[in-house]
Order: sequence, then C-alpha cells, then structure tokens
Amino acid sequence: MQHADALCTQAEPAPPDMVVLVTTVENEAQAKSMARSLIEQQLAACVQIARIESMYRWEGALQDHAEWQLSCKTTVAQAPALRQAVLAMHPYQVPMLYCLPVAWAHQPYAQWVAQMCRGAD
Repeated sequence: MQHADALCTQAEPAPPDMVVLVTTVENEAQAKSMARSLIEQQLAACVQIARIESMYRWEGALQDHAEWQLSCKTTVAQAPALRQAVLAMHPYQVPMLYCLPVAWAHQPYAQWVAQMCRGAD
C-alpha cells in the first residue's frame, strides 16, 4: 500500500486559485444563515458545517463550549469579498477566521468551485 503523501501528490493538481476560508459561530442557526448568504452571493461554492468543541482562554477565563465550524470553498479572487462578508455578519467580537490554500483537488470539483464563485450580479 502506498503512503498517503504519495497518493495525494499523484492526484490532479488544483487550479492555483482554490482556497478554503474557515470560521466558527456559536450556534447552528447562525452557521446555516451565514452559509446560505455566502452561497447566494456566489462568494462560496460550498460551505460545510460541523459541530465542534472549542476550548480557549477569553478575558482571563477558560472557555469550553460547542461551536459550529464553517469551511467555505472559494477562489483566491473571491476570498477578499468572502472575508469581508463573513466579518460583516459575524456575531463574535474577535472571530476566528483563516484561509487555507488547496494543494490539489479533483479537477471537475475545482472547476465547479470556480464556476460557482463569480460574485452576485
């Protein structure tokens, strides 16, 4: 059996402009509302929503609670507008928000992402 790294490098390369923007919100309703808005604006092709547990220190106290993580698939061209839209609707004072480059992806999927992320007309 091949090592996982070898399998990944044999996959079709993604267009160099595909990224995933990641953030969290405090409940499922916020996550679904944000995801729907980002997709309707054509800033994200797909938003995956997952319930997670987060532990961190905030204002001197240890926090431990459930959150909802959004993984937003988009293009480099739409990433700045996506970031601004997320920040504009985000309920947190200091939102967790970062962007991950995609090293490779199945070409038909990457092309679909590019087609879906053209921005609202």
